[in-house]
Amino acid sequence: WSAVAMIDRVKKLPGVDPKSVVVVGGSGGGTLALELAAETDIAAIGPFEPATIIFMGMMNKTNRVGVGQDPQRYWTPEIQQKTRERLRRLRCPVFVGHGDINDLKKVNFEIFLPELMKAGKPVQIHVYPGMPHSVFSFYYPNRLEFISRFFEDCNSMFKRYLVTQPVPVDRT
Repeated sequence: WSAVAMIDRVKKLPGVDPKSVVVVGGSGGGTLALELAAETDIAAIGPFEPATIIFMGMMNKTNRVGVGQDPQRYWTPEIQQKTRERLRRLRCPVFVGHGDINDLKKVNFEIFLPELMKAGKPVQIHVYPGMPHSVFSFYYPNRLEFISRFFEDCNSMFKRYLVTQPVPVDRT
């Protein structure tokens, strides 16, 4: 199944309002959230430190490290055109969470986030000092505190765009 097909199936579940589906992901999962938002209708996305070098097509086998250190060198006219087209197709508000440690910060703050804002989509960007990359995947001190802050912040934005407000799930 493609990710779009999976989201479409989720939107058809009983009790799910298709206009209130939100996708959140970190790193490559943040890129997947961006991809989904460009391909199908969802209420909002919350990429945390999205691996935008993948979304923009800037990364290849030989430049993975170099892109993070000198992103302007890889911001070619071809990549610019491709990125801007993909951003124009985004169909929902975007909440971006970002730590201040990883090399993705340079790519995202110098290139991707300015381009996202120029695309005219509702965007909020929150920087979390001391929060490491892939905080959702690996153990770090204060991991749950970081994750809770991110989810509280993006949830507060998402609620403004959801047709159906979230309610706790009955665990029975």
